[in-house]
Amino acid sequence: GQCDQVVSLLEEMDARSLVPGTNTYNLAIAACEKAGQWEKALSLLEAMGARGGAPSAATYAVAVSACERGSQWEKMLALLDEMAARGLKPTLATYAAVVETMGKCKQFVDGALVFQEARAAGHFGSLYATKGDLDLAGCSSGFACVVLQHT
Repeated sequence: GQCDQVVSLLEEMDARSLVPGTNTYNLAIAACEKAGQWEKALSLLEAMGARGGAPSAATYAVAVSACERGSQWEKMLALLDEMAARGLKPTLATYAAVVETMGKCKQFVDGALVFQEARAAGHFGSLYATKGDLDLAGCSSGFACVVLQHT
């Protein structure tokens, strides 16, 4: 599939001493994410770092998305930790994917901690109506369960 083709292309680039840039890795990781191959997506992220590449917040967002498809909540938490260690700020979508997966996997306590971290970073304010009431309309049940643990 497309993921395997992209991995082969990166290997060919390496054999020719060509260094793929961040955008190239982002596209490669995204191809593996779309193919549902979270393991390959994470190995590409690891290879990027090993080759001296600098993953961006977008790189991690795609890797988190790949893990979401595989319900790999532990890996998602590790990716959030890596982002923090690199000084990268997760986007709203990245946090939402992690919280959603934590809810689906019934990891409500850890999910609530991630939700709390996201709120401290200024995300998810729109869930709270003007009077401070919680509005979960449109949220998935997994996401809602995590949020309710937090409140």
